[in-house]
Amino acid sequence: MATSPDIARELAERLSKAKTAKTRNKIIRAYKKTTGKSATALYRLASDHGWENGRRQRHDAGLIKSLGDKQIKELEKIIHKGRNKVGKYTVPTTVAVDLAESNELLNPGQVSPSTVNRILRQRKTDRKSAEAPTPHITMQSLYPNHVHLFDVTHCAQYHFDGRTLKTVNVETEYYKNNPQLVKKMKKHLYRYVLTDHTTGHLYVDYFWAAGETTADAVQFLLDAWFEKNDKHLPFHGVPEILIQDRGSALNSKIVMNLMKNLDVEVITHVPGNPRAKGSVENAMQVWEKQFESRLIFQRPKNLEEIRDWCRDYLVRFNATKTHSRTGMTRTEGWLKIRSDQLRCLPPREICQRLAHSAPKDCMVYGNMTVRYLSKEYSVRHIPGVLPRDKVPVQYDPFSYPSIIVTFEDEKYQIDPIQKTEFGFPVDAPVIGQEFKSHKETVTQKGLKEAAAVDLRDLIALGNHRERLGNITYMHRDGDDIELPEKHYQAPGIPKAKAALRIAEILGRAITREENRTISERYGSSVPEDVIKALAEEFQAGHLATIDAEGKEVSS
Repeated sequence: MATSPDIARELAERLSKAKTAKTRNKIIRAYKKTTGKSATALYRLASDHGWENGRRQRHDAGLIKSLGDKQIKELEKIIHKGRNKVGKYTVPTTVAVDLAESNELLNPGQVSPSTVNRILRQRKTDRKSAEAPTPHITMQSLYPNHVHLFDVTHCAQYHFDGRTLKTVNVETEYYKNNPQLVKKMKKHLYRYVLTDHTTGHLYVDYFWAAGETTADAVQFLLDAWFEKNDKHLPFHGVPEILIQDRGSALNSKIVMNLMKNLDVEVITHVPGNPRAKGSVENAMQVWEKQFESRLIFQRPKNLEEIRDWCRDYLVRFNATKTHSRTGMTRTEGWLKIRSDQLRCLPPREICQRLAHSAPKDCMVYGNMTVRYLSKEYSVRHIPGVLPRDKVPVQYDPFSYPSIIVTFEDEKYQIDPIQKTEFGFPVDAPVIGQEFKSHKETVTQKGLKEAAAVDLRDLIALGNHRERLGNITYMHRDGDDIELPEKHYQAPGIPKAKAALRIAEILGRAITREENRTISERYGSSVPEDVIKALAEEFQAGHLATIDAEGKEVSS
């Protein structure tokens, strides 16, 4: 209890006037009775308000002359380096001082361990200060089912031996070098807990398994979120946010897929920061004390019995235990949820399908519909969607058989098209009575506008050389490729035609020898550029065979 400043000043004044220690002690005894404070506290209070005891103060009072700042920091490093992962200090101050002296960081006998501890307390770097909770900010949730917290704990002290629940001595049997027992206990009892952050409402269940499994996690969450056939346990509904451990079974792809399809944001808290989900951590401790402590006196015969007892006690716990923050019982607080805040699950078979299905890309047909699981849905109202587009489609878990179509980062809830008994859409126009057409698409509008533009004056050809500007290229010299002569022969003409041409040049018919020469040299095709040379050759050879009288000499 704080002492008023007036009383403190009065005490300081009376002590200042006292001449002897006996008088001062008498004054202190009187104030001890009226204030309830100790003598030391009263003397300190009087000193704070101007009283001086008259003693000479040491010239170095309040100052640490024995150690330099660098030496103090080295000692801090040695001591805090010995802090293990669970926060326990393994290097005492005596060892730290000894290490500093042996490494010539301190002179032998320069400082005592108690003085080092006092220095660290003054600097707020002692063990106690380091173990104090780090500053944090209290986070709030807005309403029931806004945020749920999930956790799983291995109940190491229990296991079923085939007849009943057996208690295991954790210290001597489980952890103390007894691998045979660990090997024998292939399955263990796991406690699954879900807490509503706003109201503190609990849902707890037990599973007998070899470890945390995806199947158990899905079953637990669905059991917690489904509406129960129990009027005393009204808690149900899907949260908007679920906070969990990094190593939780909820990290599996199946569970994460289910959470995504249920539109639940999953937040995984940072390891080593249990305060991030302290609500459920505290719930674990409360449940262990409130419920599991009773198992000492009454043992369940099997898993189903402990689960029945668990649900039975859940009803009483949530209905009667007042939450310290809300001042209400858990059930009373949760019942304040509004209908627009309560998201109810679809049938269980749909939830199981949601856990194994991802959004499916469905093609938009010409009548502006998509087909999903044998049902037809109209997407004509979604801006920008065109026939042959593919859009992601998935169940709407809270309005089955509606679907969610995602297009350009926007989500649209669509109900299935209602059909007549003959399979036609109920709103389809009747032949011969009415006519309806789709609203023009962006593509149709663009094509219509393009067709209306007059482009007769548009220059498309004949100006490309001019568009290059004044560009010239440097001439490049190269070597001619030499190929066999036959590759350069001029195109040939039939031998008969070539013979007629040669005969026209000679002015006579060619002889059999000349005809044979043509065949031997060129075959059936004679190059056109050799016809004149052949004629000249045949003319010279023919003149050589005529005698002086002008008659041909037979060879």
